[in-house]
Amino acid sequence: MFMVKDEFDNIKRLLKVKLKIERRTMLWFFAVAATVFLTSLASTIFSLTRSDTPNFRYFNVMDISSNFLIWSVCLYIVSMFIYKWVNNNLSVFPQTNNSRFISTQICHYIFMAVVGLCALVFYFFYYGTIKLVSVFIDNIYFAIEISPGFLLTGYFIFIAYTFLLISIIELVGVILRKWTYYAAVAITAIASLVITNFTAVAEYAPRVLGFILHEQSVAMFMMKAVAVWLAIVAVSVFINNFTVYYKNNGQAKTKRAIFICACISIAILIILPFTIMFNVSKTTESTSEVQSVDAFILDFFADASETRIDISHLPRGSNIALIEGDNINTDTHAGGAAVITGQNLQAFVSGRDSLTNIQGDTLLIQFRPPFWHVNGFELAQHMNPEMTASLIGDTLRIDYNMESANVVILPIWGIAGQFNIFRDRGLVSENLLGRSAGGSQTANIFIRVE
Repeated sequence: MFMVKDEFDNIKRLLKVKLKIERRTMLWFFAVAATVFLTSLASTIFSLTRSDTPNFRYFNVMDISSNFLIWSVCLYIVSMFIYKWVNNNLSVFPQTNNSRFISTQICHYIFMAVVGLCALVFYFFYYGTIKLVSVFIDNIYFAIEISPGFLLTGYFIFIAYTFLLISIIELVGVILRKWTYYAAVAITAIASLVITNFTAVAEYAPRVLGFILHEQSVAMFMMKAVAVWLAIVAVSVFINNFTVYYKNNGQAKTKRAIFICACISIAILIILPFTIMFNVSKTTESTSEVQSVDAFILDFFADASETRIDISHLPRGSNIALIEGDNINTDTHAGGAAVITGQNLQAFVSGRDSLTNIQGDTLLIQFRPPFWHVNGFELAQHMNPEMTASLIGDTLRIDYNMESANVVILPIWGIAGQFNIFRDRGLVSENLLGRSAGGSQTANIFIRVE
């Protein structure tokens, strides 16, 4: 028989002991996470309560679930290398290869389930604290609103991915313990190939793993993830069942393995710089089409809102005076640029020359509000930008108003961004880590006569 009743008893006994040991690791893990988390929260609150708040500001908070995932993987890689040491400390308990291995895996899976719940607790605490601050400070908005369905589904997606990663780490650990020196040489060689061919690996690896990474149905993903996870666990348990951990492999074999690994590592250090230089030296020619200023302006305002004012009562060749209200920045050059980016939150007006020597019957005023995308979320809309235009006699007045806005981007379960059900709903950040931003924080107004 593969396992007998005594082994099940050993697994339960070892699991209880390892959970007690793991409890200390959990406390340290969550203590560090809480320190980082509370520091981020305190920084956000301090910035929100500053008296010199500008018209527009955003706060991109880290995705605690993605950070937990990365930290946990690093922790389990370390755990893989101290596996034998931990089991040596528990050698007073009745155990076998199977009971040691299976109890360790169960312990790790329980830990990750708790980590996922902790990420949710941190998320709700952060959200609730900012909501409380918003009671006393106006104009605080969330780029991502709470969705119970997404939070629940995201938790199980997080568990699926973490279980897969843990099973892979444990499989590598089993292989290293079963064929220690041969496996070390093989892994070093594979790592060498990956590093020296990193561009190709980065291109083809997502395709190979696409059946998991690119699956867009949550139900299909969960079925695939469970099937792959069970297969990896089964292979790991099978190999582990025939592993002897406490044998002496001999110093000669150890020295040979170390020598081979050292040679491969040195080869990497020598070959890699030349590979990088060769790749960098490759150049590609490209051509770009220069677009005229007028064509660029027309294209830029293609989707802008329009205000049409009848000016048929004005004689041909007359002029229209322009009065700029607050927050208006008017160009003084013909065909002035229509886009200003940066922190200038005014409205920029172009096309002023069209108000001189008018030859049409309609005054067309196009308005493109500011747009600022961060990790796929449109934030400038929270300023509620508004343009008004009125013609009194031969005088045109343009006003632009916007509200101050503090936008908090509080993401969670960023790994769920691959699924169709969550796309285009403002629930998932485009970046698991880091930030991507772009756009124009300045409104643009274009005047012309038709």
